[in-house]
Amino acid sequence: MVFDQSLSISERLRSRLILRMKREVCFRLFILLSALNLPLYLIARSPLKKGAFIYQNDTLRYQYHLPKDDGTKKPVILWLHGKGERERDNEKPFANGLPAIYDSIRMNEAYDCFLLVPQCNADGFWSFYDKTLPRFIQSKEAPPIQKLLLAWIDDWFNKHFTADKNRFYGMGISMGGFGIWDIAIKHPNLFAAIVPVCGGADPTLARNIETLPVWAFHGAKDKVVNPLFTIQIMEELNTLQSPDLASRFSLLPEVGHNAWIYLQEEPYLLRWLFSKQKF
Repeated sequence: MVFDQSLSISERLRSRLILRMKREVCFRLFILLSALNLPLYLIARSPLKKGAFIYQNDTLRYQYHLPKDDGTKKPVILWLHGKGERERDNEKPFANGLPAIYDSIRMNEAYDCFLLVPQCNADGFWSFYDKTLPRFIQSKEAPPIQKLLLAWIDDWFNKHFTADKNRFYGMGISMGGFGIWDIAIKHPNLFAAIVPVCGGADPTLARNIETLPVWAFHGAKDKVVNPLFTIQIMEELNTLQSPDLASRFSLLPEVGHNAWIYLQEEPYLLRWLFSKQKF
């Protein structure tokens, strides 16, 4: 397992230059819209398609991106948003790290895939967790939204025959990071790999996912979610997992809770993710 993924100086410079150029474009667009007196929500408006899944009198709103329809099986990424994107507007989840992932899969044919982005209701949680404890303890129970989410996932695969169950990946930030960990531990055969960001999991349950590739991210100076919640589970996995899984842990030294912004500076993330499959 790689605990500190470091890039060469030239790779980091190139990555930061691209990020700087993107930010400059966004700033220029901001100035243009301000000059034209246009509403600023036009910048952040989600480009994803929208849908709703109804199951047992409950509704899950979601956004999605479809890959090219060439008859071949395509990977599927499930993205779970953080607490700040909860609502019923089916719009807010396209924020905080997701635009960089979406740009990559849309602009690079090698990463062409389904992208599934459900939205948690305003007072719900993807999983039960208590951030005040010194060590993360996972609940045996799952909230209703998680059960609804799993029913939707099953329905999606049944309706989309080119969606590849063997290349189903889970990504999530903050509350969504906790959710991805929780679902993976409760359902060890669901994902081919996971990327939990600034979440946490119970290290005593690490054996449940000892064959699951994980690339976890957490800011070392996170004051919202204790970095130990990720450090402890990754240390335990390091003792259990085969090196062939190539699990990784990016503990970002000068970063707080917003570790998701560094996903767009990690050029090998999707290459690593898409190299994993269950069978």
